[in-house]
Amino acid sequence: MSQHDFRDQVAKYGVFLGRRDTYKRKALLVATLKQEIEPYGYPVKGIADKVRFSKAINIHIGNVDHAQTLVVAHYDQPNRMFFAHGEFDPFYETRHLLPQLFSENVVQIAVLLVAMVSLTLINQVSELWVTLVSLVLFTIVLLYTFVKYPKGLKNRYNFNKNNSSLFTILEYVRNNPKKTNIAFILTDNQCLNHHGDVMVKKMLEENLKKARVIHLDSVGKVSTLQVACKIQNEDLADRVIGAYDGSLKTYK
Repeated sequence: MSQHDFRDQVAKYGVFLGRRDTYKRKALLVATLKQEIEPYGYPVKGIADKVRFSKAINIHIGNVDHAQTLVVAHYDQPNRMFFAHGEFDPFYETRHLLPQLFSENVVQIAVLLVAMVSLTLINQVSELWVTLVSLVLFTIVLLYTFVKYPKGLKNRYNFNKNNSSLFTILEYVRNNPKKTNIAFILTDNQCLNHHGDVMVKKMLEENLKKARVIHLDSVGKVSTLQVACKIQNEDLADRVIGAYDGSLKTYK
């Protein structure tokens, strides 16, 4: 991919199709990928599912039921992280709990602060019933924010994170048309509740036992290989590290 083509991709998927916080915007992304990918011999299909308050659309590219290799990457819009450092850290949530909690509840905190100040002023100049009515209204607004912003504010644009994995998939499809032994799944709501991942497990339970599954996240072009693992996967990570001779950084 040339630098000019890459910039076009960033503008297309990072700006014009960067907001993926509504069903309509996600459906538009499905239609765009269908138009761009299907000429290379990979069928594209959007799979919708609704559970309680969560509605997700996974995007299947290729024959996901029989492919020997499944490449999985999430495409939904991550929430905005306040006070985040610039370096990628796969375990940010566990290492930086207070910024995480603030970021996920910033709207609710703002509503509470406004309510406290407003009720104090109203109580000083108005009758008791006005204060009670105001308290009820602020309670309704606060409950609404928990439904509307369960994980905080959304990023307005997506330049990296999920789009880097999407660009990797698009580049592979263009360079390897009509491959039947590999398929791709773009999962929804990973940044919220992993609804899309649950859909994959339920729908493809049999093939997941046989296929080789590769998960893409925050793919980048750097001179340093970054390996992230939890304690239970430490042995596998050590094998990867041992086979690499270049610059290396590990997260455990």
